[in-house]
Amino acid sequence: MCPSEISLVSLTRRLTQQVHRTIVNPSPEGRTRAPHSTALATIPRAAAPRALEASVLAIDVSGSMEEPYAGASNKLAAAQAAAITYIITKASSAPGDLIGLLSFDEHAQAIVECGPISHSRKELIRAVQSLSIGGGTDIEAPLLAAGEMLSRTPSSHTPRHVLITDGHGGTPMDAATELQRSGVIIDVIGIGDTPDRVNESLLRRVASVVDGQSRYVFIRDLRSLIQHTNSISRHVNRTGASA
Repeated sequence: MCPSEISLVSLTRRLTQQVHRTIVNPSPEGRTRAPHSTALATIPRAAAPRALEASVLAIDVSGSMEEPYAGASNKLAAAQAAAITYIITKASSAPGDLIGLLSFDEHAQAIVECGPISHSRKELIRAVQSLSIGGGTDIEAPLLAAGEMLSRTPSSHTPRHVLITDGHGGTPMDAATELQRSGVIIDVIGIGDTPDRVNESLLRRVASVVDGQSRYVFIRDLRSLIQHTNSISRHVNRTGASA
């Protein structure tokens, strides 16, 4: 592992630990403190039996991901840190879950097949670290690829697709609608300096709505991105998605 890879994992672990301490440490008033972020989900308080998940991470590697991002060298580095956060948190809190990895620009590439996080954590982290900048953007491509990957997972696991992107492109709605109808929960994370850099109206429609809550969020900086990713990786999805 090269120094830059070590630095990325070290930063991700440190931020993840800080976020976890903020969430679980009670305040003087006895209330649980929540991080200041745009996170959509909260950590369950009760130790109820946990539903199993099969999730596919899709990371945008289009040319614009080379642009600067607050708290990181560029958008791709931030997306890599977010993905590693998701993997590390899942491995420690939900070892029975399955995770796969895709990258996409104008095409999607299946990098790691969806498998047990307990066996593939190191492989997934190495694969995330190896991502490099590509070409244009087609948001339909990762949706179609994730659908294929999730179709090969056990029915005992709730299917989930986590999409991190800084842009727009393609015609993804047919693929998104099909995934939602089949029960796949789609989390969409838009990243950049301002929301007008992404097609928010499209990304909101791509994202699922679960219990009346949209699973789309736009995040401007690395710390908030880590907080949100840590939160959704711990969230238990017990209900299906609806458009």
